[in-house]
Amino acid sequence: MAGSRLSFTSYLSSFLSSLPFFGSSNSENTSSTTMSEPYEPSIADVLIVKAMLTKGICKSLPRELVDLVLDYAEYWPHMTVHESFNNQCVARGRSNRENRLILRTPPIGLKAPNWSTNANDTVFRPAPKDQTYSPETFQPFRVSPDPMLLRPCRRIVFTIRSHDQGWGGQFEDQGTFHGSWTWFEVGLERFVKPECGEGPEEGEKPTLRPDHLGTVLPLVEPDGEENGKRKYKPKHPLLPTPAVTIQVNRVAEQEYAEHKVVWSWDDYLDDNDTEAKAKLEENGRGSETGNGEFVRNLQLGDVITVWAKARFPGWENWIDWAKVDIYFAV
Repeated sequence: MAGSRLSFTSYLSSFLSSLPFFGSSNSENTSSTTMSEPYEPSIADVLIVKAMLTKGICKSLPRELVDLVLDYAEYWPHMTVHESFNNQCVARGRSNRENRLILRTPPIGLKAPNWSTNANDTVFRPAPKDQTYSPETFQPFRVSPDPMLLRPCRRIVFTIRSHDQGWGGQFEDQGTFHGSWTWFEVGLERFVKPECGEGPEEGEKPTLRPDHLGTVLPLVEPDGEENGKRKYKPKHPLLPTPAVTIQVNRVAEQEYAEHKVVWSWDDYLDDNDTEAKAKLEENGRGSETGNGEFVRNLQLGDVITVWAKARFPGWENWIDWAKVDIYFAV
């Protein structure tokens, strides 16, 4: 039965790919060049295809199987965040700029029309499970007229154009990703319920503003008090964290390089596969980022952040721009 279901899914995926609006980025141009480019569907496109499969072409095909087909075909809408830094040194070792929050995405799968992706002046606070909203709470804000999955994320594409200070490091490491002390890590934020007197009473709809977010990754720690309220600050380890390192810069490279890193929900990495982990490190990625866990565990309404980092005197992380594309199921 499982084999038959997979074969049927493959058949439908191939059939849909033959449709002009499904398999091409331009339905009016069916040249080989255009057909080789993946089509980037809108939410409306996905809903139309679902209607075709459930009520048109296939007549009453189960919704669960339709969702399986679209996942197999990777037919997902996406949201994009792009930040430009105009060739700035965004992180510098042994300074108060060792760890810089450079990008924040909108909440996954939600409408947030007044959202600001600007990461400046962030107020950090913890996000314990008993103070965060359940994913079901965000359904009224969903981007789709149909109910959203509670874990809708399917793929994250990080694209970063950056370089280090252009000198330094061990001679044998120059031009490689080994021994680099400038890199980028992913973070995670979730909306937290307001404390007494700060906003809506518990149980009401959350307020979709960045100042209502709590920080899941990195961890936060107490940092004194201000106006009688406890303050927090991120707790950044000295070394790159293998599970959240997106990309490191090549050592002693003065020219900007564009790094494109893809994390998918169906990625798999055996914990004992040292060869696969070494391959990730050779390409400048965190050795534990190939298992898909970060993507699979993202919830409806989660917010992704990107941090630029540098360590030790002389090391500088220069960046031209950064972009994050989030693909999700509807």
